[in-house]
Amino acid sequence: MIDAMAGHVYMEAGDLDRAIARFESALARYPNKMQLIYDYPEALLKAGRARDAAVFLERELARLSEQRAAAPDHRANVRGARQADAAIPASGRVLRMAGRL
Repeated sequence: MIDAMAGHVYMEAGDLDRAIARFESALARYPNKMQLIYDYPEALLKAGRARDAAVFLERELARLSEQRAAAPDHRANVRGARQADAAIPASGRVLRMAGRL
């Protein structure tokens, strides 16, 4: 995440072109890093590139929404595990936690 830290240093120093380049470099390697998804458009906005920031954020919102929709719903698995656990008598749960069941 050195590129991200460097991006912040450049942004604070007012060298927005270098900051943007560093954030782009970091995003190429870590496209799901949320901090970069926040920092990059901030640098674009400071550089007066509001349209580029909006396009980036719209694309990321769509991409992240698709990823979330495609991800398995683990809540159902947790509910099922809790229901199965509740069906075991308390003594059985203690033995299972102790590794004997």
